[in-house]
Amino acid sequence: MPMNDNIIRISNRAEGWGIVSMMERIENIQQKFGANIFPKVDNSAFQKELENSAGTAPAKSIKERGGDELFAPGTFTRPVPGAATFDPLISQAADKYDLSQSLLKAVIKAESNFNPRAVSSKGAMGLMQLMPGTARDLNVSDPFDPAQNIDGGARYLKQMLDRFGGDTKKALSAYNAGPKAVETYGGTPPYKETQDYVGRILNMLSGG
Repeated sequence: MPMNDNIIRISNRAEGWGIVSMMERIENIQQKFGANIFPKVDNSAFQKELENSAGTAPAKSIKERGGDELFAPGTFTRPVPGAATFDPLISQAADKYDLSQSLLKAVIKAESNFNPRAVSSKGAMGLMQLMPGTARDLNVSDPFDPAQNIDGGARYLKQMLDRFGGDTKKALSAYNAGPKAVETYGGTPPYKETQDYVGRILNMLSGG
């Protein structure tokens, strides 16, 4: 069938995921067959249009962000929705688990910078960076689904708060380093990563 007879309909969704997936698929096919079977597209113009449709800038590289987050594999950098996109889910989880919305937002900011596709070098996934084992324990079947991830992360954070008597600093330390480490050291363990993490979130909560 001639390529021109194929009509590709792309839904104009704010996230822009459909467009990105289509372009990734095109490049994968071209690489596999070693031929330019699709018309060449001005990628800079495409990326600009994608950013406009998504209403946000593309995700930054690891070096630019200064963190260890890695983005899901793909030829094109996936656009990251604006933080406000997740406000309804954050509000719902905060009410469900009796948590502060500000605390949840600060944890998400520190964990993934609101990138639902973020994957750390250790394998933590999604907005609240759930480890595979933790995700399974929380019955989170898709850690990259924002609703599931936020609900699971909020539930785990609530568990840590209950375990440490409502002490936010200890709960955050446990969220990052694990509850056993906090119990072993009687507070935030002497890990630079954990100390920086807790300090960053507490600073955000204090308006710093």
